[in-house]
Amino acid sequence: MLSRRKVGTALLACLSAIGLVAPPAAASETSSGSLREYYAQRPAWSACDFDGKFQCTTIEAPLDYRRPRGERVKLAISRLEAADKQRRGALLALDGGPGGLYGHGRATPARLSGTRLNQVYDLIGFDPRGTGASTQLYCGVTQPSAPPDSAFPAIAADARASWQACERVSGHLMPYFTTVAAARDIDLIRAVLGERKINYLGYGDATYIGAVYGTMFGHHLDRSVLDSSRNPDVDWRGQHMSQAYAIRDNVEAWATWVAERDSRFGLGGSRTEVIATLERIATTLAGRPVGGLDRTGFDAAVGEGTIHRPTWDRFAEQVGALRSGSAEAAAALVPNDAAARSSEPLRWGLIEATTCEDDWPRDLDTYYRDMRRFRDRYPYGLGVVRAQVWVCAFRGYTPPERTPYIRRTGYPKGVVVHGIGNTVLRYDGGRAMAERLRNSLITVPDEGDSEIYAVRGNACVDEYVTRYLMTGAQPPHRVTCAGPSRPRD
Repeated sequence: MLSRRKVGTALLACLSAIGLVAPPAAASETSSGSLREYYAQRPAWSACDFDGKFQCTTIEAPLDYRRPRGERVKLAISRLEAADKQRRGALLALDGGPGGLYGHGRATPARLSGTRLNQVYDLIGFDPRGTGASTQLYCGVTQPSAPPDSAFPAIAADARASWQACERVSGHLMPYFTTVAAARDIDLIRAVLGERKINYLGYGDATYIGAVYGTMFGHHLDRSVLDSSRNPDVDWRGQHMSQAYAIRDNVEAWATWVAERDSRFGLGGSRTEVIATLERIATTLAGRPVGGLDRTGFDAAVGEGTIHRPTWDRFAEQVGALRSGSAEAAAALVPNDAAARSSEPLRWGLIEATTCEDDWPRDLDTYYRDMRRFRDRYPYGLGVVRAQVWVCAFRGYTPPERTPYIRRTGYPKGVVVHGIGNTVLRYDGGRAMAERLRNSLITVPDEGDSEIYAVRGNACVDEYVTRYLMTGAQPPHRVTCAGPSRPRD
C-alpha cells in the first residue's frame, strides 16, 4: 500500500503532466520527455555588443511547450557575474511591454551594474521571444485610412486591416508569444543557468510576467520586486481603458493645484473652473486651429503635460498663453507624430500577440458605446483611443494556454513599488497587485514614471528595495516614499 505522502506526490505528478499545476521539484521540468534537452543546454558566452562588461549568449526554446519536438525559437540572454565570491544567486531584470522592452531587454540589468546588487547577484537580462536578438515576431505595416477622431467604422476597419497584416506575416507564431510562454522561457533560462531558484525585478508590464511566473513556478522563485505593476484584476482591455482613468486623475490633480494659485495663473479659482478653461480652449481650437494645434492635439497635450508634477507650473503657463492666442505656445504643444507613418514593410508585433492572449469583445457596438462615453468623460490624453476597437476583436485562434489566476504560493513575500501619477499603469493596479500577492507596497506620491527603483534617483525607494534584495528584510507592509517635488510658489 502506498503511503499518503507517496499518493500525494503521484497525484501532483499527474496534474503536472497535464499542465494543471507547475511541477514541484527543481529538476522535474527536465524529466518531462523531450523538454530534457532544452533544460540541459550549456550555452557559450561571449562579450555583449551593447556593453563589454556583460556576456551574451543564445539558447533555444520550443515555440509551443506542449509540443517540444516541434518548431523552435531563439532566446538571447545577457549576464554580468557577481563580483563577490559569496554570491547569493541570479537576479533577472525585465522591463516594459506588453511582452518586453523591444530590443533592449538584455541591456536592462546594466542600470544595476553599479549598485550593491552586483556584489552578490549575477545580473541577468534577456530579450523576450519576439524582440531584439531573440526570434522576432513581425506584423505588416498598414497606413490608417482615417485619423483617430474619424467615424467609428473606419477605426474598426483599420484594426481589422492591422490584424490581417499580422496574420499574413506571423500568423502561425502569434498564439505562442504570450505571457505564459514568457514565464516558461524564464524558467528555462533559470535551469540553463544552473540556478535552483531565481530572483526577479520587473518594471511596467513586465511585472505581469513576473507575477505569472511566480504563480506557475513559485517553487523556483526567491525574492521578487514589481515596479509599477499591472492590475491583476483586469484583462488587457481593462488595462487599456484604465489609462484614460489615470490621465483624468492627473488632470484633476493638476487643476486643483492650479486653482489654489489662481492669482498666479489666472485659469480659475476652483478645479471645475480650471477644467472649464481647458474646455473653452479645446472648443476654440476645434473651430480654428492655432500654430498647427487643433483640438485633438490639445487634448493629447493636456494628458501629457499633467503627468510630471515638477513641470506643472510650466504647463499652466503654456495654457495661459494659449488662451491668449499665442501661436508660439500652440506650436510648442503640437504632438510630434513623425513616427506615426513608416516606410518600413514590417514592424514588431509582440504587443498584438501578447494582448490577444485575452478574449476581447467581438461585437463592435460594445466598443462604439465605450468610445462615445470615453470621448465625453475622458477627452484628455485622447482617452477615446483607450476604448476604441483593437486588433484582438478579430483574433482568429484560441490561445493554447490561458493565463493563470495570479497568486503567491511557494515563494517569499515580495515588494511592489508604484507611483500615484502613473498614467500608463494606474496606481490602483499596483495596490491591487500588492493585495493579491500579500506583498509590501511602496507608494510614491507625485511620481508618474513606470521605472522608479534604480532609475529615478529616489533614495528612499532605492534603500528599501536594495536592502530587501540584499538581505531579505521587508519594507513596512504599506510605506510611502516622497516623490518628485511640485513647483515652488
